[in-house]
Amino acid sequence: MCWQRSKIPRDIWMATPSNSNLIESAHSDVNREGTGLTLLGAVVTARRHDRRRIEEQHMHESLGIRSNNRFIDDECRLASNSIRVRE
Repeated sequence: MCWQRSKIPRDIWMATPSNSNLIESAHSDVNREGTGLTLLGAVVTARRHDRRRIEEQHMHESLGIRSNNRFIDDECRLASNSIRVRE
């Protein structure tokens, strides 16, 4: 897909990643909760998953604790360490 043929504004197009790795990993993460669920089961499971992800985000923002031990890069590591130092 190219920007010239899409109807996406250029600033949004440039702000998005050039690959779908993030989307694929999120999709895989949700599927760990279960597949082949009823509609109600899927909604309940999705809500539980979303709440857990929000809690993880709050923990990272407030305490600098990530849900995993992998750091994407040095900048991310420094940001997490600076959150911990402020406490």
